Amino acid sequence: MSETRSQLLRFCLIGMLNGAITYISLFVFNRILGLSLHMSNFIGYLLVLAHSFIWSKLWIFKSHGSNIMREFAIFTITFLVAYTMQFVTFYSLTKAIGVNEYWANLVSLIVFGASNFLINRNYTFRHSS
Repeated sequence: MSETRSQLLRFCLIGMLNGAITYISLFVFNRILGLSLHMSNFIGYLLVLAHSFIWSKLWIFKSHGSNIMREFAIFTITFLVAYTMQFVTFYSLTKAIGVNEYWANLVSLIVFGASNFLINRNYTFRHSS
């Protein structure tokens, strides 16, 4: 299996865990704790940020010995760009079109994941691939 395919497979596995974290956060913070839908979505993505960085550095892109602060800074910027794309998709689907929030979250997770993988693979962790 090529390195890119292997990375993509690992990325997808961690992405499924991230999806679970996001959905659980959406349910807990919105339905149980009563926070707004969008704030609950945002909190879920903050939790995913830390989870994703650890797995991306150590397992997906196998970045050992690199400048962790540089990688985390770039990873965070990448995450914010991908999150912005995700949020716009999520907000547009739920508010402008009226799609159910769980279906909208699924679609927006795909937008987030694709942009996040491509930028991190080609920029954030490129020296360690």
